[in-house]
Amino acid sequence: MSALDRHLAWPVVMSVIIAACVAWPLAAQAPKPQLAGQRGEEPDTSPPAAAQAFHMVRGFVTTSDRRPARGLVARVKTSAGEQASQVNADGSFLVVAPAGEGRIEVVIDALDPAKRWYFPAWVSLRESQLRREQGFVLVPRAWQIPSGKYAEDWVEVDLDKAFEWVSPTIGHAFYMWQIDGSIDATNRDRPRSWGLESLPISVAFNHDSSQARIEAVDSAGFWKVMGVLEDAFGLDMFRPARYEDASEDGAPREGSMLVWVFEEMEGNVIGIGSPDIDESRVLRSTIRIRIRRWLRDQYLVGHEVMHALGFGHTCAWPTTVPGTPCQGTIALDVPSLFDVAHVQLSLNVNALQRQTGARNGIVAAWNGQKRVLNVAVTDAGN
Repeated sequence: MSALDRHLAWPVVMSVIIAACVAWPLAAQAPKPQLAGQRGEEPDTSPPAAAQAFHMVRGFVTTSDRRPARGLVARVKTSAGEQASQVNADGSFLVVAPAGEGRIEVVIDALDPAKRWYFPAWVSLRESQLRREQGFVLVPRAWQIPSGKYAEDWVEVDLDKAFEWVSPTIGHAFYMWQIDGSIDATNRDRPRSWGLESLPISVAFNHDSSQARIEAVDSAGFWKVMGVLEDAFGLDMFRPARYEDASEDGAPREGSMLVWVFEEMEGNVIGIGSPDIDESRVLRSTIRIRIRRWLRDQYLVGHEVMHALGFGHTCAWPTTVPGTPCQGTIALDVPSLFDVAHVQLSLNVNALQRQTGARNGIVAAWNGQKRVLNVAVTDAGN
């Protein structure tokens, strides 16, 4: 039995009994709530809102750096009051809070704020969402790069910077790639990127669509660039594939990336990297380069590959994906220490969200940074 599934075991049953006894005065007029038998089930057993005297918030916590989920507390706040419960050793939690009007705030944080290793995770829920388990993947405030060019280096994670728009008119950031002009974190549970489970990505040249013949020297130069990127990230990310195997009706198959020369780009555009996303990840990608010889250009190819992986521009640190309006940002041919750390973090958190079914990850941590950490700093300065 995995650590994430032990929430269905006897310790949590005992937690339900104890919490129900504590909440008895509030729940005297309400029918006994029932827990779902399996994760993912959402039986509609809740009484009408008028009769519901309390909210039962249940869930689980796992960590993106595989550390034990210890010393954590789950806090639930409603318009009628606030209640908290310590997260169990297996990562499960149950909080019974007084019912109120409007949305319910849930925060996963350190019991001792002075010992915060992870960002607080903050979400705002509707009452109807309490019928399902609330899953959290916690994000550490510092990330150790496990392999590659920067192996064993530590990087401070700054989600404010990772989600920062490159300009008021360009609606994306490093962690938010062209999201319909909106960066409202309350509407999204994660930035989309390729998943670790999808690597290596099958990459092929689309000779049929290319407006210039791609020669052997171009292919060799392109794959040299891809090798540099793999060395930087410390991952087996790309593998050469035949066009027939990587495409379907002229488009990339799921798990594939197609590359070709497209000379008819508008204005000053010299390359386009485009990810095709679903609700949780990038499924496939395309890269178009304006001039054939630029397939061998380390900076341009690396820049567009980052976009094809699901990452946008940033002005926040030295990077291979600087935004056009950035002033003073150092543009690099190879992903920087900060690029690599934030990409690895995203890949790991998103993979764990899909593996465990947890809806809350990097965006919940970003909200925690804004609504808990930043507020605490402001209060301390007053």
